[in-house]
Amino acid sequence: MKKVVAMLLVFVLAFAFVACNNNTDDTSKPDPASSAAPAESKPEEKSEEASKEDSKPAEESSKAEESSEEESQPEESSEPAPELPAYNDAFVFVEGQVYGMAATDKGSIRLTKINDIPEAGDVVVFTPEFGSTIEVDGETYADYAILVVEYNPELYKYYKKEIINLDSDADKSKIAIPSDGFVVAIHKDQAKPLAALKLVKDDVEIYPYGFQPITFAYDVKKTDAPFEIDGVLDERWSDFLIDDIDERNTNWDFSQFEKNDVSITAQYYMAYSDTGVYFAVVVNTTSCGFMPGISASNGGDMYNYTCIQVNTLDQSPLSEYMLKNANQNGKAVNEDHIRQYGFSGSDDGNSYHFIWWGGSHITLSEDAEYAVIYDKALETVTYEVYLPYEEINIDPAEIGPGYKFSISISINSSTVEDVAAKKWKNIKARNGGGIIGMNEFTKMPVCTMQ
Repeated sequence: MKKVVAMLLVFVLAFAFVACNNNTDDTSKPDPASSAAPAESKPEEKSEEASKEDSKPAEESSKAEESSEEESQPEESSEPAPELPAYNDAFVFVEGQVYGMAATDKGSIRLTKINDIPEAGDVVVFTPEFGSTIEVDGETYADYAILVVEYNPELYKYYKKEIINLDSDADKSKIAIPSDGFVVAIHKDQAKPLAALKLVKDDVEIYPYGFQPITFAYDVKKTDAPFEIDGVLDERWSDFLIDDIDERNTNWDFSQFEKNDVSITAQYYMAYSDTGVYFAVVVNTTSCGFMPGISASNGGDMYNYTCIQVNTLDQSPLSEYMLKNANQNGKAVNEDHIRQYGFSGSDDGNSYHFIWWGGSHITLSEDAEYAVIYDKALETVTYEVYLPYEEINIDPAEIGPGYKFSISISINSSTVEDVAAKKWKNIKARNGGGIIGMNEFTKMPVCTMQ
């Protein structure tokens, strides 16, 4: 019995010794059988996790602030942006320098409709053809910003007349369409056009690309008898006058002349027949200066002197095809739809032509005729031209009442003295008529056979 008690006492003392030495470095190597070792290591691991957990609130706070900022900016919202109507090929350019402009430029207000009823997301242009106002049943235009543009006949350009912003309380549906101008309505969801609207300035030109703000059109009558092409117009031509060109005619641009000192006017005639198109231009001028030394091979410089430049087109300049190719991208020329000519006289009495845009046939058809005569006594330069249908890519089987095509002219009247003084006296149709400037083809006249 004493032995048993003694052994128990030894065991207790041994256990106490181990317990007292439990804080030594040996605890870094715990006995796998003991539960003490894992218990000792947990506080250090938890400390690391606590450190990580302590960093999370700051991150979450930052994310919450970012989330708050995002919520305050609708364009960055998680909600999908509204689906917008597709743009057409027309746009309104508001930054003045029109040469080289493109629909994707920041100064371009791209359009979805022309003279049509607006719907959510639309950018619509309204011309006088639509009516006197932009009013349509049920549309208040509360969700639209409005740009009103008017032509300045003194400067031969379009300028801003008025802007009515999105937040305006005005009755926008009653906005008048200028008799010589247009109105653009931009829906609130159209961010880029709205941004372009902010670039509009009072004194900077606005250019209407891909549409005609006012109708530029001619009705062309048929002649049953051919004209003799000699540069002297017979009396029959008087029945085929399509335009009187002077500085009061707002379809024409006299900006190359001093205001109220224009010593030039013109009459424009046109007729069609079963075989081709006739046209004539009589320029009333006190001076004439054909290109010195002009010949059949060097006529490309005639535009600096007295001559006419002519665009021909086998369809309406407002056709779907031309609206997609109105910017002289080469397609309409290369596919033989549009051609550009020059016609000039000379000091020796001969007449010359030049083809700037010829497509697949860069020479003049054998059946084509023209004559240019300067009559010093009458103070007139007369251009008389006949172009067979094959020359201008018109199918004779398709001609007749209702057929649409275009012949656009530009009248140059500079003399040798003008050229020396670096003056270019040119009369062009509004916005260049598809010939001068950026050669935008929707500015050519729509000619309709009667």
